[in-house]
Amino acid sequence: MNPICRLVSIALLVTSSGFADNSSYLQEKCRRIKVPSVELEKTPFREAIQYLQQRARELDETEPDIQRKGVNIILLREIQRLHQASDAMGISMTAENLSLGALLTYAAQLGGAVVDVHPEAIVIGTAEEIQELRKAMGLADASGTQSTGGHSADPATKPAEQTQR
Repeated sequence: MNPICRLVSIALLVTSSGFADNSSYLQEKCRRIKVPSVELEKTPFREAIQYLQQRARELDETEPDIQRKGVNIILLREIQRLHQASDAMGISMTAENLSLGALLTYAAQLGGAVVDVHPEAIVIGTAEEIQELRKAMGLADASGTQSTGGHSADPATKPAEQTQR
């Protein structure tokens, strides 16, 4: 098994907190958590994703278990490496009252990444990394597309409410 796949498989196992056997619980969280406003200006990709993860914890009002508030997010190695060189540009977006899923999808698109929802975590990486991971994990759909918040992973598809600066 590829070291990246092994690392993510271990991370998914370690972060497991009793979610259902499919990703519907996490997908529902991504639809349910609404972020009142986001304004990112030339923010490094990793920081933008961490910001959204923190906001998800703060805004997850229906989850009674503090350990399960928000969502776990794993950034794969290649997407991190690509952004280390380009974070001087950062990503910029302004949005109001959107779901966490829509915001994660859009931020990933701005960063040239793909979002893939697993039972215990949202995995963000290049399309190739996601496809390799899904294949290694024996998942039927190894297409590398995401399903967060019901939005397409196609960078040309953006929710109408979002604007990029």
